Amino acid sequence: MRIDLRDIELLIATIDGGSITDGAQAVGLSLSAASSRITALEKRFGVNLLHRTRSGVLPTDTSGAIVAQSRKLLEQADLLTDAFQGHQQMRIKLVTNTSAVDSLTEFLAATLTKYPELNVDLEEKPSSEVARQVREGVADLGVVSVLESHTGLKSHPLWADPLVIVSATAKTLEAALQGPMIGLSAEIPLQSYIDGHLNQRGHTPNYRVRLPTLSAVYAVVSTGAGAAILPHGTARRLGARPKNVHVIEQSWAKRKALLLTKEGRTSTEMEQSFVDALLSFRDESYKGTTHFS
Repeated sequence: MRIDLRDIELLIATIDGGSITDGAQAVGLSLSAASSRITALEKRFGVNLLHRTRSGVLPTDTSGAIVAQSRKLLEQADLLTDAFQGHQQMRIKLVTNTSAVDSLTEFLAATLTKYPELNVDLEEKPSSEVARQVREGVADLGVVSVLESHTGLKSHPLWADPLVIVSATAKTLEAALQGPMIGLSAEIPLQSYIDGHLNQRGHTPNYRVRLPTLSAVYAVVSTGAGAAILPHGTARRLGARPKNVHVIEQSWAKRKALLLTKEGRTSTEMEQSFVDALLSFRDESYKGTTHFS
């Protein structure tokens, strides 16, 4: 006859609490259900486990060995639960600005096979929203290229993330703005960032077409249909010729990607491994990076 672990939990909780009422509350049972379960357990094995008094209950002389073994059984059950939880799939919420999505997709493609128990929820947000979510604990990790305040955050430098002009003809921002341009969809955070800075300076770009991804923008730009403002890393990874990629001198375009974690937050072992892998990817992928001029 197998023992029901719930009966063992009830028995120990009752002895530790000093009454069946306390035992019932500890395991989430009604008093009548708890009393019935203990009585049934005693009848099932033909042993008196509790000495019932008006002030509560005490273990009987014959239940000492059973109680000791019951405590060991519950300890083993806790260890088994910990073992299962240690092998359950880990989920990390990673929020990032638009330009980092490209790099992080490349990183995830190279990394996830190494951690089959890891799941990553990747969300694209404006840098300010990324910082807020990490600061408030809504997200586990974040990547930004603009950080207005370090308060409550710990940052790790990732890679240079300047914005550049990609064009076969326009070599400056001023020249690019005079002709047709290719842009991202207006609601995409990176495009909102670019347009916001251009509008502040009195510029209204003439977009021939707006597209949903950086790679789509580059594909159209590479045909000579117009100029585009793209992250340096995107232009590099998509094979842009150095002669067609030009620096934007304005300070708002000179950005650096940062990995954000919440200050004082204790990371899980898997999360720390993920961060270490990302920093290693940074060191390998951005070593000897070509600088456009």
